[in-house]
Amino acid sequence: AYKLRIDFGGAIGVKKSSAQATTHYSKEALLNRLVVAVVNFPPKQIGPYMSEVLTLGVPDEDGNVILLRPTAAVARERPLIDFDDFMKVDIRVGRIARVEDFPEARKPAWKLFIDFGPEIGEKRSSAQIKNYAREELEGSMVVAVVNFPPRQIGPFMSEVLTLGVPDADGNVILLRPTADVPVGGRMF
Repeated sequence: AYKLRIDFGGAIGVKKSSAQATTHYSKEALLNRLVVAVVNFPPKQIGPYMSEVLTLGVPDEDGNVILLRPTAAVARERPLIDFDDFMKVDIRVGRIARVEDFPEARKPAWKLFIDFGPEIGEKRSSAQIKNYAREELEGSMVVAVVNFPPRQIGPFMSEVLTLGVPDADGNVILLRPTADVPVGGRMF
C-alpha cells in the first residue's frame, strides 16, 4: 500500500490516506494526480499509519485497485459519517450501453442505459452531461449509486444516480475508473 498525502486545498487542507494501488500505479504516477476521496470520514489506523480520508477505487478483474479520478476538483466541508453509513450507499461501475436524446428535460440531458452486469442488469439514468457527445459516452464506463429509489425526471424514470463533479464552468465531469474494470464492481 502507498501512504498518500492529498492536498484538498482550502479549509480541508492536506490529509493522509492509505491506498492499496501499487499494482496499477507507480509512486511517480500518483504525484499531482487528482483522486476522489471521502473527507468527512473518521480517521482509521491502518497498521502504523493513520489514514484521515478514504481514497476511492474499484477492483479490476484480479481484485487490484483502480483509483477513481475526476477531471475537476471539488472541496466542501461536511459533517462526519461513520463507515457503516458509507457502506449503505451501493456505488457500482457500469458501462453505458446506449444514449438517447432527452428533449423533455428542463436542463439539457441525456438518457443513459447502463449495464451493471448480471447481478444488477441494465439501469436507466438521466444525466445533465451534454458537455459529452453521445459517441464519447456509448461504451464508456461510469460510476453510479444503484440503491437509491427510482426518481421521475419528466416522462423518464431514472433508476440510478450517475456520479460526477462540476468543473470551473459548472459542467458535470463524470467519475470513472482510470482503467477497464468488470461491470458491476462495487466501489470501496
